[in-house]
Amino acid sequence: MVPYFHLVKIICFEDNNTMKWKQINEEVLFPSRDQHVVAVSKSTIDYIKEIASGNSRHRSRLCCHKTTEDGVQEMVIFHPKGTYVPAHKHHNREESIHIIEGELDLITFNDVGSIKSILRMSEYLSGFEFYSRIPASIYHAQVFVRDTIFHEVSKGPFVKQDNVTASWAPVASSVMNVEEYASLIDVNKK
Repeated sequence: MVPYFHLVKIICFEDNNTMKWKQINEEVLFPSRDQHVVAVSKSTIDYIKEIASGNSRHRSRLCCHKTTEDGVQEMVIFHPKGTYVPAHKHHNREESIHIIEGELDLITFNDVGSIKSILRMSEYLSGFEFYSRIPASIYHAQVFVRDTIFHEVSKGPFVKQDNVTASWAPVASSVMNVEEYASLIDVNKK
């Protein structure tokens, strides 16, 4: 287990490479401000998996940028098998995804919800695509086939209003709709 300590309601820990991280909520960590070089080790990945196992959505995000205002938003993210990220798009920013371990389906849609493509993604040695770049204003969703660690990069600053969830996509909390939706996606893959 990675050692940690509490500091003003922010949980900080050091990984084996002496990186210092601060946890700002149950899912999100940022590097300590005094870090000049951000590095991620296996112990860091193990720790974000541990954080995910103890929170309500079973997800975690390690932000490699210093603040939400940074011009580049770079994250290492963990989503467990079965996670569904509803169809959404980002105004004015592209997004790239690089799979470190695990497997997901990246689905793109037109503006009315018809599936344009389904891309199976996994780590480099799997034979599947391991990297994708999604243009701005393209609806996309992810369905996680296995527990997955991925590296995501997009333009900053982060502005929540720039993220638009599709009105036709089922909400993630509606398990029955999500299961039906995943079945529809599986049918369209054939």
